[in-house]
Amino acid sequence: MTYKQLLAFATVAKHFSVARAAAELGVSQPSISKHLRLLEEAHKAKLFYRGNGSGIDLTDTGQAVLHHVHAILSRLEKLEQRFNLGFSAARSGSLTVAGTYAPSAVLLPRVLASFKQHHPDVEVSLRTHFGKEIEEKVLQGKVDIAVVNRKPHSRRIAVEPYGAQRLVAFAAANDPIARKRKLTLHELAAAPLIIRGEKRVTSTTEEVLRQLRDHGLRLKIAMRCDSSEAVKAAVRERLGVGILYYDSVTVSLKRGEFKALRLPGVNLKAAMFLIYHKERPLSANAGDFVALLRASRPRKNKSRGPA
Repeated sequence: MTYKQLLAFATVAKHFSVARAAAELGVSQPSISKHLRLLEEAHKAKLFYRGNGSGIDLTDTGQAVLHHVHAILSRLEKLEQRFNLGFSAARSGSLTVAGTYAPSAVLLPRVLASFKQHHPDVEVSLRTHFGKEIEEKVLQGKVDIAVVNRKPHSRRIAVEPYGAQRLVAFAAANDPIARKRKLTLHELAAAPLIIRGEKRVTSTTEEVLRQLRDHGLRLKIAMRCDSSEAVKAAVRERLGVGILYYDSVTVSLKRGEFKALRLPGVNLKAAMFLIYHKERPLSANAGDFVALLRASRPRKNKSRGPA
């Protein structure tokens, strides 16, 4: 076995594709196929099989070998970092991260920026999807790491609680409703609400609305927008009260453009979860990114917005 054979094997297993693995490593497809063939001959076993679609998948033996291969590649990268052995050009690779709307807005870009400082040669992708789509992409191996607002259903996905993000109800600073120190639930129910997302799509905002309806309130949804910027634009025009993640409006609140509204008795927090494929060992890049995420985990006693 050689380093290139192991690297080719791990990259094909990541993408379920010889073509995509060749593109990532900057080599020809025949070269990748040759490395796989030699590796199978060394183990005297079949490591891949043709899937139902156009891609390939790992056999049971391949899954077992992959676990050891990731461990070997991870150790080699650590050796390179310590002794500068020169593997970086061949092992730069890529990292695909995904998140639901809230984590993708501020958290993931911030952590990815830190990651790129230490891994400038790694090709990084950030995807934003609904939770169900992200779960499917993690299972398909199209996403290495994700942060979502709901626990996935599949038992094949590893889940770590990752703190919470706060939502905030806010109004334009010159809106009469912004003069109130506290907003009662009935006052909120009388106000037109401007929110993000489609009506029948499960989201944290919809969960907040459900809580309010559980209080017996009949809410007035004045507008649903596709983006947080559209919500803020509508609130600026005093078309109603907006509900967004606090991080999305922090700058505007500090500038005095908007005012946060206090809603006693309403939980405006959304749990976050770090997820990855339980049966596929993390690559060295993914492992380093997870370490940064854990170091950036929101503290429970850290204030992220108005109470």
